[in-house]
Amino acid sequence: MVVTDSGIGRKVMATMVRLQTVIIIVLSVVVLALAVILFFVYERPVAPTASPSAKTSAPLPPIAARPPAPPSPELDRYLNAPKDAVAIRAGQQAQRDKMERLKNLQTRFKEISAGGKTPDIEELDKLLSELVEIQGTSVIAGVDLNVLRQNLRVAQEVQALAKEMEAESKKPNPNSNRILEITKEIQVMQGKLRTDIMVGGGTTPIPPPSPAAPAQKDRKGP
Repeated sequence: MVVTDSGIGRKVMATMVRLQTVIIIVLSVVVLALAVILFFVYERPVAPTASPSAKTSAPLPPIAARPPAPPSPELDRYLNAPKDAVAIRAGQQAQRDKMERLKNLQTRFKEISAGGKTPDIEELDKLLSELVEIQGTSVIAGVDLNVLRQNLRVAQEVQALAKEMEAESKKPNPNSNRILEITKEIQVMQGKLRTDIMVGGGTTPIPPPSPAAPAQKDRKGP
């Protein structure tokens, strides 16, 4: 079946505008969340706290006499050094490495969002993935990064379907059945957008599925 009503083309274009708005909003929410999170974890890092074992460890007992052995200054220094100091040095180095990775992440984020431009979906997802890896958790500053990543995947699917719909509508004899199928697929994908971005019950507004149903009712065929 092919489309014979020129009004279908106008409805497809209207749907495209609505979908583009949804995609922009999803990306804007992710960009804003990333800006806040990177400020939280890099500009205002929380000072690492000593582990419970470090706080409660008792002083080391004196080293017992050992049988005569060849002198080993390095071994003696290690055996006599407080174990807490070793752990503290390791923790400080790990913190420096972490801050260096966060600095690199922030630089890349500024590059892809400079001038108010909309970052690529895959680039944003990669930044979120690395941030989860660095922090060792998907919940940072009260924001669930896994929810943001899921919404990005939905936006990517919607974007691909929207392009397919636009290409089909521009054909000399567009297939109305396929356009209807794409419309339904888009509605299903939009229904997967999550608003529970903030942990603890908070929500961020995301538009509901695009009301493309009228286009289905008005569709005409031969």
